Amino acid sequence: MSRAIVIRGPAGIGKTATAIALAEILYGELISLDRIRQQNGLVRYLTYFAPYQVETTVAQLAAEQAKVHLVAQKPVVIEGVFLSQSVLNTLARSLGNFPMEVVNVKASWETVCSRNKGRPPENYVPEDKLERLFQLDAQIRTGVCIQTDKMNRQEMVDAILQSINHT
Repeated sequence: MSRAIVIRGPAGIGKTATAIALAEILYGELISLDRIRQQNGLVRYLTYFAPYQVETTVAQLAAEQAKVHLVAQKPVVIEGVFLSQSVLNTLARSLGNFPMEVVNVKASWETVCSRNKGRPPENYVPEDKLERLFQLDAQIRTGVCIQTDKMNRQEMVDAILQSINHT
């Protein structure tokens, strides 16, 4: 049975690039919470901290998209910030019987700031918002945790593959 692999962590840490690479290696599908927000006209976390109901809706929409691929026996990589445990729980419930593995990509504040500065201008997060997202992220303790301070993208992908037993 295929599964959903959730890549979550603070803004600016490299989730999207890592998730893209992981989905390619697994011959899977990538689902981005930011893309779902954009496609559905929902508030973007970078400009405003979305209300719980918006994030719950985004998780449900992600699960709907994921199930289409999971039914076809295709792995799915879902990437996003996921600022609350309850939103992760909503995603898991919405996936039904399909298994979900959560991988938390972590880094020090300094590393997150440095990586954020390397983002394209349209994805750059102002430092005050980045700090708040970083603080909220630290409260999530579900799944496997991978410390990425000294890792490049490929090393992050390799660590995730090892953690989900795909080596």
